[in-house]
Amino acid sequence: MARLTCTLGVLVLAATALVGCGSDSSSSGAGMTELEPDADVNGTTTVELAELMTGAWVESPAESNSAIDPTLCDMGLSTDDYYLAPSWVEPGTAAASCTMKADQALVLFTAGLMCVDVAGDNGASPECLEDNWGLTSASVTIDGEVFEDWEDRVVSTDAFPVSLVEGNIFEAEPEDTEMRARQTIFVFDGLAVGEHDIVIAGNFDDGDFAGQLDLTLTVEA
Repeated sequence: MARLTCTLGVLVLAATALVGCGSDSSSSGAGMTELEPDADVNGTTTVELAELMTGAWVESPAESNSAIDPTLCDMGLSTDDYYLAPSWVEPGTAAASCTMKADQALVLFTAGLMCVDVAGDNGASPECLEDNWGLTSASVTIDGEVFEDWEDRVVSTDAFPVSLVEGNIFEAEPEDTEMRARQTIFVFDGLAVGEHDIVIAGNFDDGDFAGQLDLTLTVEA
């Protein structure tokens, strides 16, 4: 999902998917594993995955951006190790159908916040994340099994460089700038080959900004 606040450089997103592999995981159904919050994907941390996905949303035009159109799926950002699922982008319910490989980890961004410095407004300050973060619930449901342990799965980045492009999701002038992001990330490994029904949901400010993505995810061998 995406919400612009009164500050131009703030974008709230409830979203997507993250993939990982690591130790200290908890199993859940049919070989699927929910990875621990500090798991990484072959050396890629959840913070780095948050930078990758949010940076791509900022640096891509709105017309080719899964933060606006979740049917664009992973925007070509996934690797052999992980699949980055799309996000829900507006209040209400969105839907998408996507495909991943069985040997990829699934990375889901259920809700998040992006703070971008637009025209020198200091929008990428640490205070931006704190002042605008109002997440009250987030969850992932996979084939009827609900995962709600979102509070342990919130990751925040330091400021990192980005390039706002023409037609960006902030509707701001193109420029080289920086941003910070906070994302709630669920990581799963071992999804069985076949079709899975996934619901990614989030709720900001006790229902003030709530939505979900109904994702039909086909896992191929």
